[in-house]
Amino acid sequence: PDIGAYEIDALSNDVGIHALISPNISSTANEEIPLIVSLKNYGDNTVENVAIHHTVNGIIQTPFPWTGSLENDESTQVEVSTITLEPLTAYKIKGWTDSPNGVEDAYFINDTIIYEAVYAPLLGDYTIGGDSPDFEDFTAAVAVLSEAGIGGDVRFLVRDGIYNEQIELGAIVGLSAVNNITFQPDPSNTTQVELTYGASS
Repeated sequence: PDIGAYEIDALSNDVGIHALISPNISSTANEEIPLIVSLKNYGDNTVENVAIHHTVNGIIQTPFPWTGSLENDESTQVEVSTITLEPLTAYKIKGWTDSPNGVEDAYFINDTIIYEAVYAPLLGDYTIGGDSPDFEDFTAAVAVLSEAGIGGDVRFLVRDGIYNEQIELGAIVGLSAVNNITFQPDPSNTTQVELTYGASS
C-alpha cells in the first residue's frame, strides 16, 4: 500500500568537514601551529579527491587539494595550512569542501563547519581592572576563559576596585588537579578588591 513515503536515492559523492582538530587545548599562543580538520565521507562512493577551503576571520586562505582514499562513513585528519594565534584574540574559522571526485557534491548541507571563537588556551598571569588590563572585569575574563580553556596554571590578578557583577563558571577545558585557575588581588597594585552582586530575587 501507498503510505506516502518517498524513496530517496543513496548519496553517491557526499563529503564534508566533520570537525576542527587543531587549534586545540595543546596549542600555544604566538607560535605557528597546524590547522587540521577532520574530513568525512558521508556518501556511498569512495572519495579519492576533494577541494578543501577555509577562511580565518573572513579572509579566504589557499585551497587544499586533498587526494587519498576515503570509504563510506570514514574520516581522516587533514592539515590544510598553519595558523598563529595571538594571545586573547578570537579567531573565526570556517571550513568547507567541494567537488568530491571532481563532481558536484550530492548534499551540500553537511559540507561546512564554522567555529565562531577559537582562542589560544590561557596560560600564566592575566590582569583584571585598573589601567590597561587584560580584562576590564570578571565577566570579560570568564567569557574568554570559557571559550579558550587553559593550557596550564592560570592566575587572574585583580586590581583595586568594587566589581558589581555576577559570574558563573562552567566546565573549563584543561582544568585539572594539576592545572589550576586562581582569582586573587594583584599583589603589586591592591588595597581592596570587592566582588559584589545585588540580587533582585
